Amino acid sequence: MFNLELKELRLGLSTGLSARFPDVQFLPQELDDVVLAVINAVGMTALETAVANTTDQIAAGSRPEDFSSTEVIETVERFATEQFPRESIVELIADMSGFEEQTAEAALAVFEEEIDELILGVHAAATDVHIAGLGTITAGADNTYRIILDESLSVPPLKNISVLSRF
Repeated sequence: MFNLELKELRLGLSTGLSARFPDVQFLPQELDDVVLAVINAVGMTALETAVANTTDQIAAGSRPEDFSSTEVIETVERFATEQFPRESIVELIADMSGFEEQTAEAALAVFEEEIDELILGVHAAATDVHIAGLGTITAGADNTYRIILDESLSVPPLKNISVLSRF
């Protein structure tokens, strides 16, 4: 497993974006915001997945003590999920970093290329990638990721949602 630190992510983003936009200087905070936006998108997916799973469990007649936690996210295309599509991630990156949409799209692409190189073994042996605050990313099928969430993003069983479902 490869631990990818924020400063390594920032350097990779800076290098990749500078190659695409040679006349633009990117601030460290803007690059950090790109990473934070991706982490937030995964976190929102985890929360929405937990709510959907709990709702399904309620409909199936499960008892609240049997509800499960959400600890793994399966994506549909790299970081994009059914709950948080690529366009929404780009919008979040633009909102958080202040980048224009084109730059935000490029930032997401650069970020994904870095992850792909590591987990798909483009330049070396394939490996899992751990990003603190996000989790461990492994390769899925057809450009998808399986993300084992860090504790900070995993969602415990939503036992109290069953009370709300009656209203």
